[in-house]
Amino acid sequence: LGRSPLSSVATILFYLADAAALKDGAGDDGLEEKETCTLSGSRELGSSSSCSSSSRENGGTPIDPVLSQENSECWSTYKIPRVNASDVSVEEFYAKYTHAPVIFKGLATHWPAKRWSYADLIGKCSRSTIMSVAFQNEKWGNLGDNTFTYFEDFLMYMKEKEYQSLHWKKRRYGFDYGIVDQCPILTRDFKIPKYFSQCLLQTLSRKDAARNPKNVRYFWPTMMIGSPQTRSEIHYDDDGLPFWMGLVRGKKLFRILTPSLNAHLVNPEARSWPSILDQDSSQPGPYETSSAIYPEAFRKPSQSYEFEIFRPDSYERRFPKMCELHVYEGELHAGDVIYIPNSSPHGALNLEETIAITANYASPRDSTQMAYYRADCDKGSARPLCKHFEGGGEE
Repeated sequence: LGRSPLSSVATILFYLADAAALKDGAGDDGLEEKETCTLSGSRELGSSSSCSSSSRENGGTPIDPVLSQENSECWSTYKIPRVNASDVSVEEFYAKYTHAPVIFKGLATHWPAKRWSYADLIGKCSRSTIMSVAFQNEKWGNLGDNTFTYFEDFLMYMKEKEYQSLHWKKRRYGFDYGIVDQCPILTRDFKIPKYFSQCLLQTLSRKDAARNPKNVRYFWPTMMIGSPQTRSEIHYDDDGLPFWMGLVRGKKLFRILTPSLNAHLVNPEARSWPSILDQDSSQPGPYETSSAIYPEAFRKPSQSYEFEIFRPDSYERRFPKMCELHVYEGELHAGDVIYIPNSSPHGALNLEETIAITANYASPRDSTQMAYYRADCDKGSARPLCKHFEGGGEE
């Protein structure tokens, strides 16, 4: 694919070394000093935390969901809260906001990336490649027909609006463009939001990662570029990881299911969320049908669903429990940043031409995700991340 690998030192520097460059806030959104809470101090579900009480891992009272009065679907729709980052410290985020999606209004407004044009990106990154996808049933997020092309060619497709003559299912969606490896100069144009800057996955070795395009986590954050009406249908992310997305162009519509609002549609005999292992197997299996939200409609191989969250009408007779769903919904506007929590299936619809910067992440402050990884590692997993659970959390 012609990737230009960077050294592991460069990646660690990009994510960890320069706090002022990685985190929004020291001046304009009230970033506070962050307690160091190592993986060795991350608690499993139901156990006490060895971090100080100021970190309050996932332990505070969540923000009450607000039922929308404008719902046109058969299910119950809740508005995704929109908050100002200046009003929410890192500590408060992990205490109150990690169980439900939230939109930080204007958090990316001052990123230079918000001024990106297709011509700018062509000038800086023309020699790189991007994977584009199109709508395809029974694939992850209903996205398939993966095609790698030169970044410049895809940007010209967007710039010249070549998609306009195509049905929305045939339109191409630029997906997971690895900024750090493909065009590292772009990293100067945005900041990792303060809530997500402590990402353990980004401290792992990048050895051989550049030769394996499936190791996308080593290339986070990535860029998404979508034409109007392209979409990812409702799906789970790898390992149930939470993620953030900063939108620098256009408008997106998100629909999200969370375990906390949809507990009535999870098998009551399922293990704690996310499930760690098959009940009758010693092999790790992060997404069990028995513990998925609405398991009757869940399609395990693709980690997606049989119905479409953006075109539900034709599925209601086949999946009547759709009308029992509790769905978070909200629009992401250019300059906003969205957070989507652990193990929450979601879909995103591009309402306009969009450019977004996004990443999954694993924070030592997220007790749910750390319990998942710790249990997986205790079962003998070969994940590189397991090194962080040995010797007090150090590699």
